[in-house]
Amino acid sequence: MSNKAGSAERKRGFKWWWAWEPEKVEKYLEDMSRRGWRVTSVSGSCMGFRFERAEPENVRFCVDYPSQATEEYKTIFTDAGWSLRYESLGWFLWSKAYAPGEARPEIYTDRESLIARNRNMLIFSAALLMLQASVPGAMVRLVENFGAVMIPVAVLYGVFYLSLVYGVIRLSIGMVMMGRGKKG
Repeated sequence: MSNKAGSAERKRGFKWWWAWEPEKVEKYLEDMSRRGWRVTSVSGSCMGFRFERAEPENVRFCVDYPSQATEEYKTIFTDAGWSLRYESLGWFLWSKAYAPGEARPEIYTDRESLIARNRNMLIFSAALLMLQASVPGAMVRLVENFGAVMIPVAVLYGVFYLSLVYGVIRLSIGMVMMGRGKKG
């Protein structure tokens, strides 16, 4: 899609991801950057993106969910060369460019930091799941009262609910594996 002469080529993108799989959105943004699309804005719980055509470059993106996002937390990252690209509801998206041939930067340089991030994601996902606990019963009552028209809504909600259950289980297993010294 082209804009007026002289202006940059722009596009929008969307990437669905769950709290237990931040690598999905990280990889998506890194691939876009390598293909010459620079992120200009992030929205929608870090799922909506605007891009502008640019020179291809290697940029590492990392999603973080710290227990406390203090100014010291932000300073540690910015002092290490990371740029804050997005912040909302406790979620942070950081980026850092690196030269070809250089090692891909990581924000987690020790196992304890990665375990802390995953524990925070587990708490978030479990809390969200607990908030949903009464909804399946309500969905059954809606289907009983309104019939077939509510079945697609109930099915979609069921998929969402089961995805949350899966995420909590996956994060829990990952935490156990990390605690035993295996890659989670």
